[in-house]
Amino acid sequence: MTTLGVARRHAVRGVLATATVVLMGCNSSTGQLTNLDASSANDTAKATDTLPTSDASENADAGGDTTGAGKDATEPTPDSSGGKADLEGTSSDVKPRFDAGPDGTGRADLGADSPSSRDVPTERNPDDVGDATATNDLGPGPRDGGEDTTPTQTDAQLALPLGPVSVVADDLLSENATTVKSYDTNVNIASYRQHGILFHGGYQYVSWFNGNTRNAIVGRRSMETTTLKAEEWSWAYVDFILASGADSHNVMSMGVSKADERLHIAIGQHGAQLYSIRTVPGALAAATWDNTAFGGSGTSSSGAAKPVTGLPGYGGPTGDATYPYFVTAPDGTLQFAYRTGSSGDGEMRLAEYDSSTGNWSAIGQFTSATGNYSQNGVTSNSRNAYPNGLDYDGAGRLHMTFTFRENLSLSFFANCANTISNHDTLYMYSDDGGRVWKNNGGATVADTRAGTTAGVASPGLVVDPLPIGRDMMNQETQVTDHRNLIHAVVSYVPERFQTACANDRSQAQPHHLWRDGAGRWTKDEIRPGGKDVNQGYDRSKAFVDAADNLYVLLPDLRLLGASAATDWTDWQLLWDGRSRGNYGEAIIDYNLTRVADGVSVVYMKDTSGTTGELHVLDLKLHP
Repeated sequence: MTTLGVARRHAVRGVLATATVVLMGCNSSTGQLTNLDASSANDTAKATDTLPTSDASENADAGGDTTGAGKDATEPTPDSSGGKADLEGTSSDVKPRFDAGPDGTGRADLGADSPSSRDVPTERNPDDVGDATATNDLGPGPRDGGEDTTPTQTDAQLALPLGPVSVVADDLLSENATTVKSYDTNVNIASYRQHGILFHGGYQYVSWFNGNTRNAIVGRRSMETTTLKAEEWSWAYVDFILASGADSHNVMSMGVSKADERLHIAIGQHGAQLYSIRTVPGALAAATWDNTAFGGSGTSSSGAAKPVTGLPGYGGPTGDATYPYFVTAPDGTLQFAYRTGSSGDGEMRLAEYDSSTGNWSAIGQFTSATGNYSQNGVTSNSRNAYPNGLDYDGAGRLHMTFTFRENLSLSFFANCANTISNHDTLYMYSDDGGRVWKNNGGATVADTRAGTTAGVASPGLVVDPLPIGRDMMNQETQVTDHRNLIHAVVSYVPERFQTACANDRSQAQPHHLWRDGAGRWTKDEIRPGGKDVNQGYDRSKAFVDAADNLYVLLPDLRLLGASAATDWTDWQLLWDGRSRGNYGEAIIDYNLTRVADGVSVVYMKDTSGTTGELHVLDLKLHP
C-alpha cells in the first residue's frame, strides 16, 4: 500500500526483473532509500514554449521481423534512425487545397464532399470563440434521420469544470525497459499501440518489452476508481523476444473478452508475421497474477508461456501485419483490426472473437489500396488508410476517422520531398459491427460480406479536405463521448508558418474535429489562450470526462482541455509535465477514463542508452 500524493516506485531490474517495491521513499525489501519523482514546481504552465524540431516518420520497409526468438536471443542494438520514408495518403483527382483565411487559423465550417469536388473550409479567428458554429450538413446517417439525436446531459454533468488537475502518483514501472528509438518514438509508448494499458474489473494491466534481452512482460495492479489509489504491480512473463531488427512499430496491444474473462495480447509486427497470446479463461478475475495466467508456470521468465502464430482459429492473412487494434463493442464482443500490406499500399482488416469456442473469425477487409489520386501533376495508384482509432459509441456504432497516405515512391513537390504524403481527414461508420460501412451521409461504401471496400474513389468520405504538403500526421487520436459524438484530433503545419509546402513539423498544430448528431462536422485549431501549441513531430491522445469535457495529452506531457458547454472552444493548459522528460509519445488508459475521474499515462524518460525508465503516471482530473 502506498500513501497518495507521493510517487510510487515498482522497478523491474535486470532480465529476471527482481521486484523493488518502494513505499514512502524506502525500499521495503532492502531498506535502500530511493529518489521519488513527485509532482514538482516545474510542472507548471509554459504555453508559449516551442518543441524541438524532429524529423522522422514510419517506414514500412524498415521494420525487422519480430519473431519469438527464445531466451538465447542476442542483445540487439536499438534503431535510432529517423527519416521521413513512410509517406501515405489518399483521394481522387483534386487540386491542392490549403488553409483558407488570412492566416490559416481558427474554426472551420466543413463543407460537403464528393469524389470530384470539395469545399475548402472557411477559417475564422480562433480567439473569437463567441462566434456561432456554422456547419454544412453532409447528410444524415441512417440512425440520425437528419435530426440531432444527441443524448442530453444533466446540469450537474455540464457543470463539471476543467481542472485543477493533480498528480496522484508516478510509478516507475521498470528501470530498464527496452529502448527502441525509431520514427521519433519508442516501441513501449508508440501512440499506435491503442491499448498498451487498460483497466478492467478493478485491475489495471500494462505490457512492455524489458531489458536488453527485450522480453515481454504483462503487469497488473488493483486500482480504486474514486481516488485512483492503487496497489503495487505484479507481473507475468511472456516467452517472446523482440528481435534485433525490430523498430517502434513492433508494439504489443491488449484487449479483454468479458464473457470468458481473458486478456488478449497481439504482438504487432512491421509488415511481418503477427503473434498473439491470451490468458486462460477466468484469469482476469483471479486473485493471483503470474505466469500461470497465460498457462505458464512460476514467477520467472523460464516458466513463461509462448505466443502462437496469428490468432487462434483465424483463417485471415497475418503474415504481413502491422498496427494491431483491439476494439470492444458495448455488448462485450471483442474485435481485432490490423493492416496488411505496407505503408502506401495496404488494407485494413477486421476479425471477431467467439468466447464460446475460443476462436477468431474473419469479418474481412474493409479498406482498399487501389484507385488514383492526383496532385501537382503527379498521380498515385496505391495508398493505405491510417486510422486515428476505431471506437464504438454507447449505441453500438463503430466510428473510424482516418487519413490516406499515398505511394511512397512518389514526390508531389519538387523542392519539398520530405513532406509526409498524408492528406485529408476522412470518416466512415458501421452499425453492424464492421460488416457494412457507410460514409458521413449514410451511403454504403464497403460491405465485407459482398467483398466491397472503401477507397480513394468512394464518395462522401472526406470531411476535412487537406492536400499533401501540410506535413499532416497519421494515426493520431479519436474518441467517442457519452453523447455518442465522435471527436478526432489531427495535427499538421498551417499555411501561416510554411506557405508553399511544409516539411518541418516543429510548427505542427493540433486541430479538433467533431461530428454532431445530425452529421455536421466542426473544426477548431487548438490554441490555448490564443497561442500556438507547437506539437512537434509526435502524436497526441484525446479522451473525455463524465461531462464530455475534452482533453488532449500532447507528446511532451502537456495536458490541454476544453469544455463541452462551449462546444470545446475554451482550450486551456491544465497541467504541464514537460519536466518529466518524456521521449517520443505517450499512451493512456482509455478504459479508466470511462469509469474514473482520472487517467493513467505511460511515458518513458529520454535516454541515450539501450534501456530506460518506463513510468505510469496517474492524474486526477478534478479535486
